[in-house]
Amino acid sequence: MTSLHIAAMILCAFRLTEIVTQDKISLKIRQRWPIYFLTCSRCVSVWSGLVAMLFYLYAPMVNWPFAISAIWILFFQLLEKVGNHRHIIEFQGRTRLDFREFDMSAPKEENGNQRPPNAIQ
Repeated sequence: MTSLHIAAMILCAFRLTEIVTQDKISLKIRQRWPIYFLTCSRCVSVWSGLVAMLFYLYAPMVNWPFAISAIWILFFQLLEKVGNHRHIIEFQGRTRLDFREFDMSAPKEENGNQRPPNAIQ
């Protein structure tokens, strides 16, 4: 079980780094304080690793939601690299997930150009 918690800790650090440096939820913070530290994934990863390690030492289960989120994101990034294949998963022959329906790409502007992920709407 310890190795699973360590894997969750690593994925948690990855996800916390993405939340601070890339996600929309922290965009206002990055705009208010436009310092290099908040956009540098290598800088933030050191502190994210420290936070994930503290979670691991005092409450290991706190790492798991971040780890599951990281797995989900990495899974969809892998699907994007695979190409335009249709991925269908069936559960007991009843429930069906079609992963081609999920569009994880950046939103498009009115002229059809792809907007960068950190662009303000």
